[in-house]
Amino acid sequence: MKKIIGVVFPDIDNKIIKVELDNSLSPKTFQAIIDHIPVKVKINRWGDELYTDPTEIDVKEEENAKREVSK
Repeated sequence: MKKIIGVVFPDIDNKIIKVELDNSLSPKTFQAIIDHIPVKVKINRWGDELYTDPTEIDVKEEENAKREVSK
């Protein structure tokens, strides 16, 4: 299953970027994100990389987990 969500960036005039979530590789992580929407998190930029502060979403690492994702 795929679901498109909007990510709001308040520091950039509330710009909304659409993100597609796909449960095919990590269904537990997918469901945990869906169950916790809306999620507020601080995003930190380091060069071309983005990092987030911890969230209340807690899922054990899944077999197909990835630290880096596709654009």
